[in-house]
Amino acid sequence: MHLLIEMRKENQDDFPWRETKDPWKILISEILLQQTQAKRMIPYYQRIIEASPTPKAMVENGEEYLLKLWEGAGYYRRARYLFKLAEMCQNGLPDNYEDWLALPGIGPYTAAAICSIAFNLNVSCIDGNVKRIISRLVGRNITKFSEFKRIADQLIDKARPGDWNQALMDLGRNVCKPANPNCDDCPLSEGCIGKQDPMSFSTPKKVKSKLMKVDCLVILGKDGTLNIRRKASGHLQNMWGFELTDRNEASFKEEEYCGNISHAFTHRKWDIDVYAKKTAKMLIVPGDVPMAKLDQKIRDIVLAWDVKRNNS
Repeated sequence: MHLLIEMRKENQDDFPWRETKDPWKILISEILLQQTQAKRMIPYYQRIIEASPTPKAMVENGEEYLLKLWEGAGYYRRARYLFKLAEMCQNGLPDNYEDWLALPGIGPYTAAAICSIAFNLNVSCIDGNVKRIISRLVGRNITKFSEFKRIADQLIDKARPGDWNQALMDLGRNVCKPANPNCDDCPLSEGCIGKQDPMSFSTPKKVKSKLMKVDCLVILGKDGTLNIRRKASGHLQNMWGFELTDRNEASFKEEEYCGNISHAFTHRKWDIDVYAKKTAKMLIVPGDVPMAKLDQKIRDIVLAWDVKRNNS
C-alpha cells in the first residue's frame, strides 16, 4: 500500500494547501473543496488566507468582507459557516477528532482531513472518491458508512495517515475516476476485485435540474447605482442582489426589457427576464458589496442596456 504514497509524491497535484500543516489553512481549503473544483478554488484560498491568516483576523475583518472574497465561488453558506467557526475558535482550534466533529458545519470527512493532515492522527477520510475506490477494491456496492469506515481504517497507513488520505483522494480524482478509470496506472490495481468492470461500482447518477422561470426588475439610479439589497435568508443570505419574481405574478410591461439570462445554481436552472427603469436617486454602489454570480449577471446586463440606450 505504500506504493500509493510514493506515487503521490511523484505525481501529486500542486496545490498551495498541500504545503501546510496549519489546521486553520487546512480548514479553509476543505470547506472550499466541498463544492468547488480544486484548481478553480486556488485564488479564493490564497486571498482568504492572505486577508485572514487566523480566525481572529477573519472575525475582525467581518462576515461581509469574507463574502466579498468568496464572491464567485458559489455555495455561500460555506462562507457563513466558516465565519461562525472563526468566531468560535478565536482562542485556538481543536487538536482532536471529537472536538472538531462537535463544531457546527464540520462533518466526519472534514474533521478527519484536518486531524490526519495537521495532527497526524489515524482517522480515515471518506468522501465520494474514497467510497468509489473502496467499492471497486472489494468488488461490491457498499451502502453503509460504517462498512466504508471499517475498510478504510484497515487500509490507512498508520505512520503517515495524512499522506495516505491525500493520496487516496488524488487517486480518486485522477485515476480511479467515476468515468473512464485508468486501471493500468493504479497502484492498487493488483488487489482490485472490481477492475474487470469498474463502472459497475459507485457511479453517481446526475440530478436533473429544476427550471425556474422568473422576472427581475432593476432600478438604475444616479451614477450607476442600483436597487440591490442584502438578502435576509436562503442560500444567498447576507449577499447583496436583486429581487426575483415568479413570472406568472410579475408585470413589468411599462418598464424596458434588458434581456434574458440563464444561470445554473445547485440543482436549479434559472431563466430570468430582466427589466429596468431609471431614477434620479442615489442608490447602492454595486462594487462595494458582495454579490453572487447570478446577481452580477443581472447587474451587467442592465448596465450594458443603459450604455446602449445612452448611445442610441
